[in-house]
Amino acid sequence: MEITIHPVHFEMGEKLEKFTEKKVSHLAKITDDSATADITLRLIKPETNRNKEAGIKLLAPGCDFFASEVSDTFEDAILACVNKIERQVLKKKEKSMQ
Repeated sequence: MEITIHPVHFEMGEKLEKFTEKKVSHLAKITDDSATADITLRLIKPETNRNKEAGIKLLAPGCDFFASEVSDTFEDAILACVNKIERQVLKKKEKSMQ
C-alpha cells in the first residue's frame, strides 16, 4: 500500500509519521494491496482543544473511501478515521457479496 502524508500548518515528527503509517497500513489487510492512501493532517487555528484534524482518502480499485475527524490529538483522529474507513470497506464488501 502506498501511503502519502500531507501535514498542514505544522512540522510533523517522525513518531507521528510512523504511527500514521502503521495504523493506515492496517487497511491493506482488508483492501487490495494496490490501494493508495492520501492522509492530510491539519492543525486548526486558533489553538484550542480539539484542533487536530485528520482526513484519509483511500483509493482502492473500483471505489474510493474517505473519512475525516477532529480530535484533541492526531493519534485519536487517525484511529477514528481508520475505524470509519474500515467500516466503509466492510460494508462495501458485504453489499457486493449479496
